Amino acid sequence: MYSIRNLSIISIIILLILLIISIYFGIVSPPPIITYTTDENFIGESGIFLFYGNTPRALEWAAIPSTFIAYFLFLVWTGYTLFTQIGTFHSLSDILTIIDKNAFYYLNHRETFVIWERYVQIFLVGFIIFKTIQFIIHCQNNSLNNQTKFMLVLVCLCADFLWLSVPIIRPEALSASIFLYILIQILFTDKITPKSAFYIIFLFFVVITQRLIYLFLSPFVFISILVMLKNEKISLKRFLNLILISVVALFALMPFIITDTLVVMKSFLGGVFIKINHDPMASFFNMSFINAFVSQPMNIFFSIFALIGIWYFYKQHQSKTLVLIFLGNFFFFMFSSLKASQLYSSHTVPMSIMALILIGYGLGNIIKLNTNWKITLAGLLLLTNTSYSIFKNNREIKSQQANLADAIAWIKTLPNNEKIACELDFDGLLPKNKSCLQREFLLNASDNYRINKLNSLLKLPANDSLNKFSLPIVAQSFAFEDEKLFDTQYQIALKYYDSAVINRYDVDFFFESNKNMSHCLVQQEAFNNFAAGKYHYLVTKQNLSEYTPIKTFMKSGGDSFWVYEFKTKNIH
Repeated sequence: MYSIRNLSIISIIILLILLIISIYFGIVSPPPIITYTTDENFIGESGIFLFYGNTPRALEWAAIPSTFIAYFLFLVWTGYTLFTQIGTFHSLSDILTIIDKNAFYYLNHRETFVIWERYVQIFLVGFIIFKTIQFIIHCQNNSLNNQTKFMLVLVCLCADFLWLSVPIIRPEALSASIFLYILIQILFTDKITPKSAFYIIFLFFVVITQRLIYLFLSPFVFISILVMLKNEKISLKRFLNLILISVVALFALMPFIITDTLVVMKSFLGGVFIKINHDPMASFFNMSFINAFVSQPMNIFFSIFALIGIWYFYKQHQSKTLVLIFLGNFFFFMFSSLKASQLYSSHTVPMSIMALILIGYGLGNIIKLNTNWKITLAGLLLLTNTSYSIFKNNREIKSQQANLADAIAWIKTLPNNEKIACELDFDGLLPKNKSCLQREFLLNASDNYRINKLNSLLKLPANDSLNKFSLPIVAQSFAFEDEKLFDTQYQIALKYYDSAVINRYDVDFFFESNKNMSHCLVQQEAFNNFAAGKYHYLVTKQNLSEYTPIKTFMKSGGDSFWVYEFKTKNIH
């Protein structure tokens, strides 16, 4: 016998367990360097430096709602600081200096700000998922029979790819959870009104501004809503007015479409172009991604039930038109994704969210959940799979970062102002002294660097890079948003340098290539500089046979690092 009450209790318990796990791995016991990826800092710094008039970084994500969250966190923090120091102000300059000093504190404590953002993101995702499963549980739509409803709740609740991203400050968690809510609203709402249609479209625009890749799913959202409104005898004119109002809302959510149009176009279209044409593919589809996907047994298991679910979805849903629109957009997105030569799991999250609906129908019609103990067992199995995926992922990340974290900890024991050359992995993780900051500040502002970057972006012959006036001036409006942001950060770091008493280091960073990088050396140049005695220490992933390392970091799971000291150089 089915029990909505028991399903509600089970689903809330599972949700609380997954939220606790997310809090543990994201806040209580985060990775060794706190961030899962250095990309996490993009959102925080983009939000904070909106105060300085800087365009956010990485608009191809675009994570604008998350950027605004960071902005408001900084606003609250600054407001609190102003309130506690209100008696010390004598002029407007004193107030503005507080903003500067808080930004300076952020630059030296980025990881703390990431933790603040995680609190907000975990709460928001938990709330959105709660509202999603509550809608399904209490839905009376004829397209959902009880057994499908129960399994759909458990599948949506225990989507491992979603929970893997919840503690990570990137676009995936918020965009995926909101898009899942939108799908459920469209597919299982009995009657749509212009007000509810605007609500759904508005949320979809929130999703787009969080992750622009969802633009590829706009046919399903807009055509489905048009069909539903038509069924309710609502005129096309009212629908077009609804779209117009929604577009205005989109500009409010992402004003950079107007203020930085070319930046948005460069970021999104450039990102799509790179992913499609990154490397020549030997096959029609990206077989390396497909092979990695099918190597996971659970992926095969859920894919089988998704295929089965297509039949039941079409058979049981009361609107065949919506089903066909859904499936058409689903397979279009799958086809275009698998044609990309550069493809990561984060790129296929929208497709995974849509697949949850099909999996729910497949499992719900094959596995008969006709007793409460079966519902509980199914919930426990799905929760176990998701929990295992989260534990495994975090164990791997901690293992991957262990050597880097140990090397950073060792470097921070060195004397102040020590001269070091490090792999690019360390950039942003080591405190830089004034000489290093001034050098990077000048390199970031260098005309030669910026002209060469423009030359690269515009695919022009090398000789055109000799004169910046030979290039379109408008190109400078979309090419240097990162450099403008860095320029502000360097100015703040240099102006308030003496207010933080910590050991800092004169560091040069190196990588295999330094294309479009302002202050990164090519690896061999750094090695030559070390051989010439320019650096006291060299920290590298290379085990150099001509030197004797003074320190090694070689735990299994991640990159190993060797440390060499110039004065102990031994040539074999």
